[in-house]
Parts: sequence; structure tokens; C-alpha cells
Amino acid sequence: MSQGRRTRISRRRRRRRRETTFFDRNNAFIASNNTVAVGVAVVTVALLIYSGVSVNPSFSIGAYSVFIITTRILMNTDRFMQILLRKLLGHHLLGDREPIISSHVIQTVLCGNNSTNILPTNEAASSKNFEITLPDSLKSKSVKCDKPRIRKNDAHVHYPPPLSRKMSDTFNPVYFLHVGKAGGTSIDDLLQNILSCERKLYVGDLHYDWSYIQQRELPRITEHLNQPHQQRIFRGELDSNDDDYDADEILTSIVDVITFLRHPVSRSISQFYFSKKLKWAKNANATFLYQTFDQYIDDPNKTWFQPIADGESGTDFLAGIFPTSTGHWVSSDGRETDRKEYLRKNHTAACLLAAQRLEKTVWFGLLEDIDRSMILLQFTLGLPSTPILPKSNSGGGSSGRNHPPPSRTTVQKVEKYIPKDLWLYEYAKLLFEARWNYFMGCTYVPPELPPLPDFDIIKQQIG
Repeated sequence: MSQGRRTRISRRRRRRRRETTFFDRNNAFIASNNTVAVGVAVVTVALLIYSGVSVNPSFSIGAYSVFIITTRILMNTDRFMQILLRKLLGHHLLGDREPIISSHVIQTVLCGNNSTNILPTNEAASSKNFEITLPDSLKSKSVKCDKPRIRKNDAHVHYPPPLSRKMSDTFNPVYFLHVGKAGGTSIDDLLQNILSCERKLYVGDLHYDWSYIQQRELPRITEHLNQPHQQRIFRGELDSNDDDYDADEILTSIVDVITFLRHPVSRSISQFYFSKKLKWAKNANATFLYQTFDQYIDDPNKTWFQPIADGESGTDFLAGIFPTSTGHWVSSDGRETDRKEYLRKNHTAACLLAAQRLEKTVWFGLLEDIDRSMILLQFTLGLPSTPILPKSNSGGGSSGRNHPPPSRTTVQKVEKYIPKDLWLYEYAKLLFEARWNYFMGCTYVPPELPPLPDFDIIKQQIG
């Protein structure tokens, strides 16, 4: 090979090495774009913190502008950093000082202007360390504790179980146990809008029980069960009284379960009148289409019992014992186990399990107490304003408002059909008050369980 040829080859190799080095560096720059944005964001937060005590207004405005640009970059890159920025701003930038940026503006920057369609603007509650303002209708609510005060939305406060965390503090998926005709569709619509902004996984728009959640989260739960026999127990391959492990503790540490309850008698009436509008009832020309609720309850020949099915107001949802047949309106894990069969027969055990799981929910509300329910939802979501519950799937009077009210005798008869749900609702009211009192600044005191009904006697009374 001639000297000239060797020189040309050597030059080409050097040129290729230079090109390779350039492209490697360029790719490295592109790959590190997120890292650069993160670095800029962290520096910006530091500048904003400093500007909180700075006397130079232009410095604060300039840092704020950099923050907006950086946040917009992060919107298309790293979800974790979005939430981290919000945490840093909420807990360090704003702190106890006068906020230079309202959290409503931060919410708009991070989520866009759609958030204003859900939450009313409230500049008085703009700080992440805001104190929630109670409406006049709730200021008269007496709270028995030494120093009642509205609890600040401050992550540095140590919450006792089950309020040890808020939905806004985790990446956990949110599961909504949707009880039929209890206002759940309105909650569904509200949460889908709010949590889509938070970019959290929300499992809603479906009726399912607790076993459905367990089935979906089975791979993650079994990761926490070190012993093989524990994994087999949870999968239903072995029976256990849960003496050696608590799967619910694991489940509720990796997911956030919420629900919304309604007084069981009111829910039964609503279920009855709502069902008259369903296609299957009209196609079957069902007898109850032409009856009032009083007539339906007194009808000895009725063959449809869903409005008075005990458990459909919450107990069976939380206990996870709905039928596993395909096509049932409530989804489950699709497995029949001895434990499910036992809980269906032992109503006391089902009630106790439902109460235990209700206490493990991150949030639950009561339809009969919407105002306080929404304030607690605002608290657990870390929202700048109290959300407004939309009216969805009301059915134009399906709740019975446009129909004759039931007689007292009818109400007493219905109560005998649904003792499990009535007991759970009484406990839910006590638990709700305990959480509300804690929110108002009292020490959290877990409520005692109400006296359990004698299910055997009730069964004899209804024949």
C-alpha cells in the first residue's frame, strides 16, 4: 500500500472518530436534557427561596419566570420532578412567610387552566400552608377538645393512623369503591378531573369490591409476602384466619382506597326508583314499574330484591364478597373461596371486616354530610380550594324526591332487611366525626364499634 493511500485512510479514520465523538456527545446532551432541566429547576427553587426574603423585586420576578419555563419543560419529561417541585414550593418556599406565588397559580402552571373549572379561585387560601376556611353552616359545629383549631395543611404534622398520609403525598394509584346510588357517579366525575391533573392512576368508572383491588395489585402484594405459604394464602390456594400476616396492611400501603356512603334506607329508595328507568326492567315489564316503594315492600310475590339486598350499601363492597359470576354488576376477583363463603354466612364477621377496611381508607365521605366531606377531600388531596361536587346521574328525581315518601312502617320493614349496612353506616358516622375532630385540631381518637345486631333474630323476623 502506497504512502499516499495510507495517509488517506488514516485521515478518514480520524474524521470518523471525530464524527463519532461529536454524535456521542450530542446524544449525551440530548439524553441529559432532563437532568439539565432538573438542575435548573432545583437552582430556581433555591433562588425563589432566597427571593422570599430579598428586597429586590426584579430578582424575584426573574426567578419566577425561570421557574415557569423550567416547569413547562418538565411537564413533558419527568412526572416525579413535577411533584417534587410542588412539594419544595409548598413546604420550603411558602412556609410561614407571605407567599410570593399562589398555589392556585402553581396549580395552573403545572396542570393548565382546566383546573380552574374544577376548583373555584380562592386567593385567601392560595398558600400550601393555608388554613381552610369553614362555611358559616359548619362554624356552629361544636368540637370537644382542649384547643379546637382548624388544622393546617402542613406535611410536617405527624398524623396518626389512618390519616398518616394524604393522596397528594404519594404516587399510589387511587381506587374508588363505588357504591350504587350513593352519589358515586358525582364523586367519580370530580376525582377523574382532579387526579388527571395530578397524573395519578385512578381506577374508577366501575363498580367493584375489595377483592377486585386485591386481584389487580396481586403482583405487588406478593412481593411483600416473603414466605411462599403466605403468597399461596393470599392467592386463595390455602385458607387462613390471617393470624400470621395482614394483607390489608400491605394493600393500603401501596394503594389509596376511597369510598362514598349514603344512609342505607335512602339508598334503597333511590335504587328502587332509579331501576324503573333501566332498559331491562322496561323490557321485562316488571311489576315494580307500576308500584310505589310502599307497595313494593308489601308485595309478597316480588321476585326482585336488589333495593333491599343487605350489603349493597357498602358492607359487601368493603368485605369483598360479591358473587363472582360473570356479568354481575359488581366486579370482583372472579374467585370463589371458603373465606368468601364464610363471610357471606357470618354477617358479624363481614361487618367487622368491612369496618376495619373502612378505617384503612385514605378518605371517605357521607352523602348526608357533603360540605364536611368535601373539606376533608380538599385536605387529603392538598387542594387550594374546596371542590364542588357536581350532580351526575341523578336521574331526574331517582332519589325519590318526585315520588311519595315511604311510610314509617315501610322504613321499619326496610331496616329489618338491611341490618349489616345500617350497622356499618352507624360506624361510618362515628369514624367520620373522629376524622373531622382531628382535622379541627383535636387528638385523633378511634371510635368504638356500635353494638352489633343479633342477625339470627332479625332473620327470623323477616321469615
